[in-house]
Amino acid sequence: MKKRKLALALAVTALITACSSGDDGADYVVCPVVRPISVEIDVDVTRASVIETSTLQHFYMYGAGTTYEVTRQTNGTWTISPDNWPSSAEDDKNVTFYAYNTDAASDFDSSGNNVTLSVAEDAFAQKDLLVATTTTSYDATGGSGKVSLTFDHVCTAPRVSLTMTNTLRNALGSDNLKVTKVLLRDIKKSGKYSLTTGEWTVNDETTNYTLTNNTDGITVTTEQQFLPCDYLFLIPQSLNGASIDVTYQIGAKEPRTKNILLNKTLEKGNTNPINIPIGTSFNYE
Repeated sequence: MKKRKLALALAVTALITACSSGDDGADYVVCPVVRPISVEIDVDVTRASVIETSTLQHFYMYGAGTTYEVTRQTNGTWTISPDNWPSSAEDDKNVTFYAYNTDAASDFDSSGNNVTLSVAEDAFAQKDLLVATTTTSYDATGGSGKVSLTFDHVCTAPRVSLTMTNTLRNALGSDNLKVTKVLLRDIKKSGKYSLTTGEWTVNDETTNYTLTNNTDGITVTTEQQFLPCDYLFLIPQSLNGASIDVTYQIGAKEPRTKNILLNKTLEKGNTNPINIPIGTSFNYE
């Protein structure tokens, strides 16, 4: 299956407000009208589980000592808090903005411009990580305060499937083979992503992910079947040393578990198919 690069473009207009005394010297304040945030999104690949236009709801943005929280409203517009340009930046001073869609603003470390991620243990609860970086000044925006962000998908998105070989299908005769559990073993689960270099620093600690666990099982056929957890969102890494346990049953016989070693690199920003061929080595002796 051809790997596809995931890209997401987002333009965010920061709400820039400034107040001044009236020209006639009267004791009142004149403030410009607050402008709503506008969003323009371009998605190269549309997948049900990958964040896209309709599912991106919230992210944080950091610039010049200020952390912003950006939230989509029910009418599709965006609000940003606080709603002004970084107070420490002059109008002609360039500001680098860093955006990220983790659950907490504190996941960003401004001293190194890194975002920390720990992948959820529940395969069904994992989420895509998007980041963006741009540099601009208030003057460069023409006084609009518009900050244009192009988000990149920096996790890796493997999707696991099962396919029975024709040889095994013929050997089983009238019996069916059902898979009741699939366990992904020894996967590195955390790391930090540098918005400066675009590289991951991956921690050595590993964990296991249960991809399906159902006594009713999945009846495997010669047609490719994706597991119900759909896409996983993991730290990019080599799978050398990782493996998959497949627990299965043929007909009314006792269940067995087969361990399959993996030899694949999960690349950043790509969907990475992992197909498990169910062949004659699964047959009972």
